[in-house]
Amino acid sequence: MSKFEATELPVSCGSVTGVLHKRRFRGPHSKSIRTEKRWFSPEEFVKQGPLTDGDWMKNILCHGKTLGSLMKFLDFHPLECRCHVCCPKNPDKDDLCFICNDGEKLVFCTKCPRAFHHLCHVPTVQDKTFGINRMCTFCVLKARKGQWAHMSKEQALASHFTSNILRCEYLLMVLYKTDTKHEFHHNPSVTEESVSSVISKPSWLNKVRRKMEKNKYTTVREFVKDINLIFENYEAFHNDNADSMGAKMKKIFDEEFDTIFKIQ
Repeated sequence: MSKFEATELPVSCGSVTGVLHKRRFRGPHSKSIRTEKRWFSPEEFVKQGPLTDGDWMKNILCHGKTLGSLMKFLDFHPLECRCHVCCPKNPDKDDLCFICNDGEKLVFCTKCPRAFHHLCHVPTVQDKTFGINRMCTFCVLKARKGQWAHMSKEQALASHFTSNILRCEYLLMVLYKTDTKHEFHHNPSVTEESVSSVISKPSWLNKVRRKMEKNKYTTVREFVKDINLIFENYEAFHNDNADSMGAKMKKIFDEEFDTIFKIQ
């Protein structure tokens, strides 16, 4: 039963799937179930599934169990509670940064539920809010990728960086989100003094970001080279194998690259 004690639980209603966030659950009207597109209350979510009678306790399932049978695992506040968790200022938006999972001073995408810190978003959000119709990089990419043609890996690498900066910003955000322990965020020679004896040319995510912001890249190949150098250095210093964090990060990067550049 330990799987039901997690802070986030996978839920479904027919073919519709989402994630129940326990910290936001306070009954049938709380916006506590997150899908890819938006937040739902249990009463709203159960209506997304086909052929249900509207009984959210019976028709919403988690690991094969009804939500009603799992109420003991939902340690929610009383209905009259008015705390910031029970009554978020933006119930239709995430209350934690999509990249770093912290919840202070967030700005919100106007298209999706995602929230970000100014500096966690790539490019950096300069104003206090995204503003009217200001979409995050994930939503902008999704809106535009249908317009892009398929290409070979060599064509993608040789293409101009400025024409593909949206794709590269997206790739960098994926890496920031995956690097939950911040192992690749900063200069490794600062945290590990012995790095300089093994690595002659260190590279890290924040360095790549600064080069992007200063228009230091001419081609996509130069950007990819710096990213790959991060993982090559990590492997050289840690003597890691295919199961290492560096190898996993590289695999994610390569797969996302092939997807958004539509590599044939």
